[in-house]
Amino acid sequence: MTALMSQFGLIGDKILKLTALGLGLADMNALTTLATDGWHHMRVLRFPARSEASTRGIGAHTDYGMLVIATQDEVGNGLFVRPPVPGEKRPRNWLDHESSAGAFENEEPWRLVDPVPGTFTVFPGDILQFLTSASCFPRRTR
Repeated sequence: MTALMSQFGLIGDKILKLTALGLGLADMNALTTLATDGWHHMRVLRFPARSEASTRGIGAHTDYGMLVIATQDEVGNGLFVRPPVPGEKRPRNWLDHESSAGAFENEEPWRLVDPVPGTFTVFPGDILQFLTSASCFPRRTR
């Protein structure tokens, strides 16, 4: 597990550098610097096989980290996403002082992310959304 975490750390650093480049940040290491020395963690979750009683593995939530690198197996009960709904205000843990856990738990339009063998799904966590929404970083000038 330690070797795997080391590899994920290297992959995450590359993705964060590309994210900084895409955001036009003045320093490509602005995000990786924040993740130095122990910001990486792993959660190994096991969800039950889908059934009539079990449509999703865990309740609605956002991921609090900076970057999430996820994989699934053929059980296919792990990763669901809920696209934005026009006019809907979603709670943000850092702005509304209200947890987003359980928000819209039973509301449509949740979508299963179909498992693809050998593929990782990468998405921003709460910290990256906060940092980029707050414009904490100087941008490159042209």
